[in-house]
Amino acid sequence: MFLSVRDLRMYYEDNSLLNQSPPVRAVDGVNLDIYEGETLALVGESGSGKTTLGRTILGLNEATGGTVQTDGRDVTELSGVQKRRWQREAGMVFQDPEESLNQRLTVGEIIAEPLESHDWPTVTAATPNGSVTGDVEPATDRTPDIHVDTAGATLTASVRDRFPLTSEDVTLEADGDTVEVRVEKSQAAMREQRVRSLLDRVGLQEAHFYRYPHQFSGGQRQRVGIARSLALEPRFLVLDEPVSALDVSVQARIINLLEDIQAELGLTYLFIAHDLSVVRHIADRVAVMYLGMIVETGPTGQVFNDPAHPYTLSLLSAIPGSGSPWDGPRITLRGTPPNPRDPPTGCPFATRCPAKIRPDSYDLPEETWRAIDELRVVFRTRARAETGATNRIRSLLDLPVDSAALSETREGVFGDIQLPQGVATVVEEAFDLARMGDDAGAAERLRKAFGSRCDEEHPESRDGLRTNRCLRREPQYENTQSTIAQREGEG
Repeated sequence: MFLSVRDLRMYYEDNSLLNQSPPVRAVDGVNLDIYEGETLALVGESGSGKTTLGRTILGLNEATGGTVQTDGRDVTELSGVQKRRWQREAGMVFQDPEESLNQRLTVGEIIAEPLESHDWPTVTAATPNGSVTGDVEPATDRTPDIHVDTAGATLTASVRDRFPLTSEDVTLEADGDTVEVRVEKSQAAMREQRVRSLLDRVGLQEAHFYRYPHQFSGGQRQRVGIARSLALEPRFLVLDEPVSALDVSVQARIINLLEDIQAELGLTYLFIAHDLSVVRHIADRVAVMYLGMIVETGPTGQVFNDPAHPYTLSLLSAIPGSGSPWDGPRITLRGTPPNPRDPPTGCPFATRCPAKIRPDSYDLPEETWRAIDELRVVFRTRARAETGATNRIRSLLDLPVDSAALSETREGVFGDIQLPQGVATVVEEAFDLARMGDDAGAAERLRKAFGSRCDEEHPESRDGLRTNRCLRREPQYENTQSTIAQREGEG
């Protein structure tokens, strides 16, 4: 295993004197494993926390809690030299190449930026026996840049592949068991050679070295971004929607380039995306993220062919053409994701879930259940929203609050739906609470009457290649796909 994430949290706090709001839970208890040499795709809607998770893993955001373990180190606790080392081992390709490149620098200067920032290269050398001195560092825990062979009467040096030196650039002298190694090529010359080799690797020409980003197409700019991310010879890359800002005709070429680079250099990728058709092509495994949490993971083929979580199925149903495993109509989710400052108590997807477990107390048509769920969301949203001074005064005086708007809400949500007497009574009690300014109480009244396990529980994440944080994984329930197919037919 290359990297293990456990209970990782990243909250944005705003505790100023004028704002005592709860924190935004951008990443909320993520457990994730990434294996050496694989591509793990991280998918979900905009705002689900994908980019924040990637940045927190890299150490660009300071984690609120949890761990990110790699090679026995916790990335969230690194500092100083150890943090700099991790920053060399891990890089990022950003979504918009136009925004992520400094328009005032040439391409050569852009790619050389990380080399200069990390004072690259620090040349290391090693011998089978004895020690080394000179303008090199003794190799410690990584492959040496220069290996000196002391066997025989003549010293010989070999330079590792892809390092901008040759044996002709090195001079050697022996003094007993000590070998002095001198590098004749300057650091600036090695950096320039490194940049030019990276341009060639990503499919750009040597003449592009002196050009500026605005002189390139979107695909070419992204190639520059990829070259920059490779400058320090990383082992791990976070690819933050690297093709979403590009024309469809260019996307395939960039994806193929990333695959070729991974095969050549043995890289590990975290590929962030919302386009599942791209994910299906490049990813070994998929992790599905919703409201800061991972709700399903598994090998790409299994997730695509047999999605277990209703959110995953809704995303797959949106794939155009014949690429979707769902043969029914597109599953359109109701409303928007909950506010990450105030996530639901139970399953975070319960407010929009098309396969939500229903309570046994009522036997209602699917249309009625959806209307009740929608009304609960309306009251929760109103409870979070700022109310005007007039409404606050009317609430304090126990006078009705915006009765006309509530009447319109009732008509818009229920329309021609005829509610049974017991259901209608509960709904009317909720509206009475809302009229008196207690929207939170109205939402709670509906939850107590019509809520289910989904409103109280969220299954714990399980370790392993195939995980699913949905109560419908339990054997007593009908599976997700059958449930949604039946309800879509009813609705």
